[in-house]
Amino acid sequence: ISGNEGYGIYFFNADSNEVFGNIIGATIDIDTLGDNGASGIYLYNSSCNSIGGENMDHRNIIVNNKYQGIVLTGSSSVNNIISWNFIGTDPEEKDLSNGGEGIYIGSGASDNRVGPSNVIAFNYEDGIIVRNSNTVGNTITRNSIYCNKEMGINLEAEANQNIVKPLIQVNGNVSGTAPILSTVEIFSGPDDEGKDFLGS
Repeated sequence: ISGNEGYGIYFFNADSNEVFGNIIGATIDIDTLGDNGASGIYLYNSSCNSIGGENMDHRNIIVNNKYQGIVLTGSSSVNNIISWNFIGTDPEEKDLSNGGEGIYIGSGASDNRVGPSNVIAFNYEDGIIVRNSNTVGNTITRNSIYCNKEMGINLEAEANQNIVKPLIQVNGNVSGTAPILSTVEIFSGPDDEGKDFLGS
């Protein structure tokens, strides 16, 4: 799905769909890039959709789009799942960046899940951005995020209720503080974004 003037895939008030096994923003061999003129996948006021699936066979490869790889926006965009995708890269870890964020969640899109097992790398802005104070309850879990031009995960303008990142100390054992009822995930990697999931 490439070479389109606008979005690769566009959902408008569309619920309970599955998108898996696609190459979005490049031709089938991936070596020939044919970007879309906007974001790779754009969901507006759409709920209960699955982008990716439950294993590597369901992956989407979302690369080289002019703007974001995936966008979730609108207050009715709830309970969507994004998992097992390559966003900004491919299984060979090539730099195939999207022109904006890997994943953008904003304008009240809430209670969505990003993860597990997305690989989000080399995007021209943040790996994932969550924006606007009414954008809450979005779970970001067990992804491989690295080498994006800005932050790995950016919670902006009190998004996700401005949850405080945990304060971690490693001194033989891992210890620290985190918000109540939270799960803390530990990653390592070449930068501060979190390439390799170690445990929780």
